[in-house]
Amino acid sequence: MARMLKMLLLLLTGLALVACATVEPAPDEEAEPATMDDSWHPDPMAEARYVELVELAQHSARDVDYAELRDVYVRTPYYQPYAGAEQQFSQAMFEALDDGRHQRALALASRILQENYVSLDAHYVARQVYAARGDQRRHQRHDYILRALFAAIRDSGSGESRRAAFQVISSREIQSFVALYGLNLIDSELEADEIGTHDRVTARDPDSNEEFELWFDISTQWRRGFDGF
Repeated sequence: MARMLKMLLLLLTGLALVACATVEPAPDEEAEPATMDDSWHPDPMAEARYVELVELAQHSARDVDYAELRDVYVRTPYYQPYAGAEQQFSQAMFEALDDGRHQRALALASRILQENYVSLDAHYVARQVYAARGDQRRHQRHDYILRALFAAIRDSGSGESRRAAFQVISSREIQSFVALYGLNLIDSELEADEIGTHDRVTARDPDSNEEFELWFDISTQWRRGFDGF
């Protein structure tokens, strides 16, 4: 399995980044399930840094640390993993792209990016639309950001076990990441305890029909809570 995953990642990203996984203590079988932190509040300093990094990415995409961008984003009021713009508009955005309604698809991508500049979905659609229009400058910018965001998630773990899970910020991001892997998401199962909240995902390679088990840490989304939903 590990060999197949490495081959898929090299084909997708073309980025020579070294993956690193954080090893956590084994879970206590007697522990109570994790609960959401009702005291979550946005961090004004994180919000200022997020705005700064987004502005930099729009002008000089290669100068941004996208792992940092993801980290500060989830501490801002823009982070709405249950009812944000990405959750509201992604389906309609992809439908518009598939139907060739590029202006509509780009408008929805832009709407998502106004709130969530780490959206894999929105950068993917913007990349496709600008490529179709022959706008190489904007196509290359969104292509680079998409690959860099993907790499930031990929390098957060191996995904091969719970203790080496990929760090993600929403259930929607899991779906997008698996799709960019070139796999089809078949099923998922939630596990929550004192070490965090994780999704165990079953995915299938459509070419070989081989199935894989991938682990995702969604503790950030869980801690964020449901306010604004």
